[in-house]
Amino acid sequence: MSRLRHVLPRPLRFVCAGGASAVVQLALLGFFTTHGLHWLVAELLALFVSAQASFGLNSTLTWHDRWEGASWPRRWVLFHMAIAGTTGLNLTIFLLAHQVLPPLPSSALGIGVAAVANFLIGDHLVFRLAAPAVAAPLPELDAS
Repeated sequence: MSRLRHVLPRPLRFVCAGGASAVVQLALLGFFTTHGLHWLVAELLALFVSAQASFGLNSTLTWHDRWEGASWPRRWVLFHMAIAGTTGLNLTIFLLAHQVLPPLPSSALGIGVAAVANFLIGDHLVFRLAAPAVAAPLPELDAS
């Protein structure tokens, strides 16, 4: 994994992490629906588990260089708050597509549409670079 961090640019690392998370989501959706779980409940459970995989992969692969000054719990909360909106987008696409497509392609379409928003939110909010420390101005010396 460390080689990928240095060879691939950030957007491609995001695609790798997101692709792995999408595989987790789709595999779980297929498993749950095959075993009789209602497709909507299955999708929600699969989304939750894949979000945890996504956080872990993006933390260690995509934005591994942006941990200075941020605690793990704070980033985890920010990540989940940020993806709440894109999860809504993902589910909306899923529900619309599910009217004409089976669950797996509907889910894949939702994942793809939400991916762009997830990258931008991750890059500019959740895993943004810490602001550089600003040195306090030196006090004026009185020459008198």
